[in-house]
Amino acid sequence: MRARSRRFFYQSWLVGLAVLAGACGNTATTLAKVSTAPRPGSTSSSTALSISGSLPGQGGGGTTSTSPSFSHGVSGLLGGLHWIIAANVIGLLDKNGSNALARRAFDNSNTNILLNGNVLPSQLANWGSTFTIDLRSVLGVSASQLSSSKNAGFGSVLYDPEHWSFTPISEQENVSLATGSLVRLAQPSNLSVIVAPGLDLMALSSPGENRASAFLASGLIQSISKVAFGIVIQSQSMETSVAVYSRFVKQAAELARSVNPTISIYAGLSTGPNGQVVSSSQLVRDVAATHSFVLGYWLNVPGQGPSCPKCAVANPEVAVGLLDALA
Repeated sequence: MRARSRRFFYQSWLVGLAVLAGACGNTATTLAKVSTAPRPGSTSSSTALSISGSLPGQGGGGTTSTSPSFSHGVSGLLGGLHWIIAANVIGLLDKNGSNALARRAFDNSNTNILLNGNVLPSQLANWGSTFTIDLRSVLGVSASQLSSSKNAGFGSVLYDPEHWSFTPISEQENVSLATGSLVRLAQPSNLSVIVAPGLDLMALSSPGENRASAFLASGLIQSISKVAFGIVIQSQSMETSVAVYSRFVKQAAELARSVNPTISIYAGLSTGPNGQVVSSSQLVRDVAATHSFVLGYWLNVPGQGPSCPKCAVANPEVAVGLLDALA
């Protein structure tokens, strides 16, 4: 590792400790220094350690649009990372005057653009991205429907089961079974299946326990990774602490690769997870600390609505600051 990279990782670790030290509340979080991780595709059989303390993301507030004043050594990463992003987020970036930046980041086969339905938006008609069916439940999904989507230009499916009204309780209680069913339905159409299990699923299986620790210990990562093309580590609730975020992403990635060395792994990033205040600089530090563990990121720009009742107004400027720093 070059000297610059070593200095960067050390600085990122110190920043993470400083952020944690200033966190509100009385709950202490046990941390370990982030070690060098295998590149995507390498194997690891390490057993995940638990993360003690309460998860971030329970506070209110909106988002800030502070752009990073320095790149933390991530400049130039934009083209090499893989992305998952919703079509409406690209629309927000367009309205923000960042169409050129959005096309540079996402108009490529390394990007999965999430869409509802089988109709491709006209503004994305000439894009070279992988259009992806956005599912929150597999109920009612058939092989013929997926075949129609394939014929309409879709290349993958993202299944997002969480502890919410959009995913039936029967699926929440057995995400592995639902994932296997979806993979079998998608195989005839050669659609890749990416699964993004929410940490809040642990509210059913491990009530009262720390969700991050319970998630790592549940075996859900391994059972999904055995059959799916990709998995999303929904780590965005931890992104205000670089140390906690990077440690969780690293451990989850190791568990996934322990059963499937070639699985595509994404980490979650959000401009305002569950209403938290997040800056572009914070997201830059998170990417800097974790990009060697994952293939890419699911970048979300949430706004208040049924999917996120605690969220403030969507703020794409935070995403723009991140993308600018990575460019």
